[in-house]
Amino acid sequence: MLASRGAKPSIMRWELMILLAVASMLFLTYIGLRDASTDEAALRGFQTQEKQRTAMPPTTPEDALEPEFAAELLAAAPTPTTVTPTPTPTPSETPRILTAVLIETSLSPALVPVLVHFAAVLGPHWQIVLFTSALTWTEHPKSTPFQRLLASKQLSVRYIPDDVQLTDSKSVSSFLVRPWLWEELIDSHRVLLFQLDSIICANANQTVDDFLEWDYVGAPIDGRYGAGYNGGLSIRNPRLFLDIVKRTGGFANGKVEFEDQWFYKQARSLEAEQEVRLPDPETAQKFAVETIYYEKPLGYHQPTRWQKDRMSEIEEWCPEVKMLIGRRAT
Repeated sequence: MLASRGAKPSIMRWELMILLAVASMLFLTYIGLRDASTDEAALRGFQTQEKQRTAMPPTTPEDALEPEFAAELLAAAPTPTTVTPTPTPTPSETPRILTAVLIETSLSPALVPVLVHFAAVLGPHWQIVLFTSALTWTEHPKSTPFQRLLASKQLSVRYIPDDVQLTDSKSVSSFLVRPWLWEELIDSHRVLLFQLDSIICANANQTVDDFLEWDYVGAPIDGRYGAGYNGGLSIRNPRLFLDIVKRTGGFANGKVEFEDQWFYKQARSLEAEQEVRLPDPETAQKFAVETIYYEKPLGYHQPTRWQKDRMSEIEEWCPEVKMLIGRRAT
């Protein structure tokens, strides 16, 4: 009896265990089906998003920002700059040589002051050449400004040929119609010829450079004394002047003339043939004054000789003329 009652509970335990196992299997199957469904839905969602993303245009950094903020960033961004290399200068762009020339064989007290003044007013792009005689120029002046000009290479001293004696205006004219000087200066674009009785005014609005377009310009000469430009303060094209003296051979029949008026006449004769550029008197008087008065020119030649009644007015405009007082033409 005890044995038969004990067998029934054992069967019930096995049945319960089987039921629990079946229930567990059913539960796991349900969980698996649910997860699979979720994964499939997630996959479908991902595929949809991927299709939408690939269908959209590429995103730029600005698209990821608020429109206003992106606009501010773009406005503040530096503008790209293009660096252009500096071209190599061609021979035609080589700086022009400008030469101021003083021909003086005397050791005048005005020599250094006038040289230093011209160097200062013309500027460092002008080279200054003093043509003098080895017979009288035994040593350089001790003046510090003069020595400074020599050391800077802005000023140089050259000697005229030994057979040249510059004792008066006729000898100077004869020297200037020889080829030698113009051959010495042939590399210069323009030559400013000045003397110890000429000056350029630091107060002037114009400069010598403003008149470089002309082949020859100086103070216009009063018709009572001749025609052309005065040469005591004048701009000259050395190639034109060399061509003239080679064509003509100098003064005809050895008759000495004023070289400045002679060159003017020769240049006029070549004006059409060689396109020589000569200014009208109105332009020339702005450059310099000698026998014809003009207010506030760039420079003067012998003002105390030709404009003595206007010296107060001239000195107010150009105080530098006081360095020239007492000078007279020979």
